[in-house]
Amino acid sequence: YNVFETTVTAVAEKKDRSKKTLSQKDFLKAPGAQGDPVKAVQNLPGIANQSFSAQIVIQGSEPDDTRYALNGHEIPIVFHFGGLSSVVFPEAIEEVEYLASGFGPEFGRATGGIINLKTRKPKSDRLNALGFVDLYNSGGLIEGPLSEKSSAVFSARKSYIGSVIEKVTEDNEAFDLTVAPEFSDVYFNYFYDLTETDKLDILAIRSEDELKFILNEPVSSNPNIRGTFYQNTTFYRVIPRWRKKINDKTSMDVSLGYGDNNILVEIGDYYFDLETTTFSQRAEVITRHSETYSSTIGLDAQKVNFDVGISFPTRNFSTGTGSGDLTISEQSGESWNKSLYLRNKINFTGERSKKFTFYPNFRLTEFTTTNEKYLMPRWSLNYQANPTLSYYFSTGLYYQPPQNGEATEDFGNPELNSERAIHYTLGLEKDFRGGGSNGFILNLDVFSKKLDQLIISTTRNNDDGEPLIYSNEGTGTINGFQSLLKWVKDEFTFISSYTYLKSTRKNPNEPEYPSEFDQTHNLNLIASYERSRWTYSARFRYVTGNPVTPVDSSIYDADNDVYVPIEGRKFSERYDPFLQLDIRFDRKWIYNNWILSAYLDIQNITSNENVQNYNYNYDYSEFTKTSGLPLLPIFGIKGEY
Repeated sequence: YNVFETTVTAVAEKKDRSKKTLSQKDFLKAPGAQGDPVKAVQNLPGIANQSFSAQIVIQGSEPDDTRYALNGHEIPIVFHFGGLSSVVFPEAIEEVEYLASGFGPEFGRATGGIINLKTRKPKSDRLNALGFVDLYNSGGLIEGPLSEKSSAVFSARKSYIGSVIEKVTEDNEAFDLTVAPEFSDVYFNYFYDLTETDKLDILAIRSEDELKFILNEPVSSNPNIRGTFYQNTTFYRVIPRWRKKINDKTSMDVSLGYGDNNILVEIGDYYFDLETTTFSQRAEVITRHSETYSSTIGLDAQKVNFDVGISFPTRNFSTGTGSGDLTISEQSGESWNKSLYLRNKINFTGERSKKFTFYPNFRLTEFTTTNEKYLMPRWSLNYQANPTLSYYFSTGLYYQPPQNGEATEDFGNPELNSERAIHYTLGLEKDFRGGGSNGFILNLDVFSKKLDQLIISTTRNNDDGEPLIYSNEGTGTINGFQSLLKWVKDEFTFISSYTYLKSTRKNPNEPEYPSEFDQTHNLNLIASYERSRWTYSARFRYVTGNPVTPVDSSIYDADNDVYVPIEGRKFSERYDPFLQLDIRFDRKWIYNNWILSAYLDIQNITSNENVQNYNYNYDYSEFTKTSGLPLLPIFGIKGEY
């Protein structure tokens, strides 16, 4: 443990100016994040507040419009259930990348954004270990050299948050928590120095989540769901990677990914059982051709084999009502998503033009699910006015194939096309620190997204009289402004993150309406103070409530013995604004061979109700409010060797 450090400040080159990156040092002490990298990213502008959710919503898009990756390879989830922890041990992660509007050609199959976890090389100096235990989970990590040229890291975690939340809420009538998660994960990374120019590492990860009810009568008052509820999500990945420096101007990075994704959902007599096997490949050749031009040629391919079984209530698609019968279907298939991409960097010459950097990028993609091929230009321009001030503009075309069986013959419409989005981003970044480490850094962005070919549910039939189920008739617009201000003064750090957003959707023959995740204002204020071996931090969050569709009345369905709600105008009302104050205290004790840390993280210290949903009674004449987490103190200790 070194109490002294030297800070070197330099201008970092950013290929995507809209990209935000958090290092391990940034996220381990972020207030309200419990040391988790992905929870810390949620403090950044553009990410919607999703209390007690594993989904990440970026700049007013839908949750399914976000893709998650581990070292560039797609994984099904990045959060465990409930959004309590990322699927990788935090100390094994080097940094987390958040890519929003205008992201580059390396990633695809998403119109919203990307969350990419980048793991670090295992330590090779000596044996290192840490273990921790807190209110909702515990785990450990061990790493060190295996030989002169190799090293490895292994970690494991297990949660018990369901039992904790049950105890916290059992005597609190204001909080009607229905479900809570249990999760576990293991992680292994082996690194080997083949030569001075060749590096090999093999990564393996397994994650499991289980969702159970924790109240005595979780769904008995809901006429649409009767019986028990159970959900299990499991996945694993093995990712070998080879990096080679070919010469002083060229390097290569090749990796493969293989694994399974399994999702099981049971709701009474209904179920959804999806098993997929995924193979992915990524490769890049990076070349610096001259002082003014460099390029990256890349491959991004993914093959998915799937088996799905589903039972659901039979629906009359002409009327949109159920018949009381049960439909059971099983299907297998495969899909190939193959992409080539080219990233170019052009530095202009000349006294004035040398301040400009142009990135003309392209991505060529084939989706076998929809039998489509697309060329997607993604261009950006940067103007470095002076060493402390830069302006940038980016635009790009993005396609996202149908998901979750939307394009299958049994469950959807095989004639569907991919959804499309056009991104525009204009921004600036100003560093007021004058070459030092104290002072302000300001980032401002204006963004816009035009959406079309959106997949929506429909009751129309095709030319043969068969129900379409889904169509590409949806459109949408997303416009917004976001700012990120960081101020550092010795031991003090203050961060202000704000997003103004308007996200709307439009279906045929319907008026335009706010999207489900349209949050007009999203403000995060974060402050921390470090003194000796103490760290004090706090986070205040204010977010406009999500839109909600009101229920005006109901009618009785005698065939199914349920009341059917009659809804008002779609998303015409909103839940109450979200308000939350979190505080955190950290303390370290330094010994000769090890470090002991203790922390107290108190979420929602003001115990705001923060409504998440309305639960209606049997005939929809009354409802109760389902709230988010109550005041939740989390105490933990960690030992590092």
